[in-house]
Amino acid sequence: RGLLAPLETFPAARRAETVRVSVPTSAASVCAIAPEPSSAPRRDYDFVFLHERRLSAGGAEMMAKITAAMKKTPETAPIVVDTPLPPARAYVVLGSFALKKFFPALRGSPGQWLKSEEGTDILVSNSPEYILRFGPESAAVKKIKQDMWRSLKTVEQRLAAR
Repeated sequence: RGLLAPLETFPAARRAETVRVSVPTSAASVCAIAPEPSSAPRRDYDFVFLHERRLSAGGAEMMAKITAAMKKTPETAPIVVDTPLPPARAYVVLGSFALKKFFPALRGSPGQWLKSEEGTDILVSNSPEYILRFGPESAAVKKIKQDMWRSLKTVEQRLAAR
């Protein structure tokens, strides 16, 4: 129930922070953004989240809770907002704007699995920013969150099957 509720354990100043390196400077960082190719050694990820822009404080909180529930950390499943994409076994695209930004030739809806030109699996999901726009939790918002979580749980299953 509380999976996508606001996370209050981080100080307000840290909640809005995103880091531009793959390994945050402290364990309290909310999300990491994959490094630029020349700034860090190459690292292959099981999956990374793709978003079209930096997340708001509320979106970062939501993604921190999602990442933790998936038993990942910002270092092992970063949120990427810039190209080039880091090597990953799968990409989780957060919203239609991110899908258009990173894979302009592809079209999909939340919960749908796609393949990139290189054969990498791509899960289309809702953006946390989209969910936050609805404001207080209603039956419709609960359904969107449940659908999002159900689709995100398929990531590990899909990777294990490969």
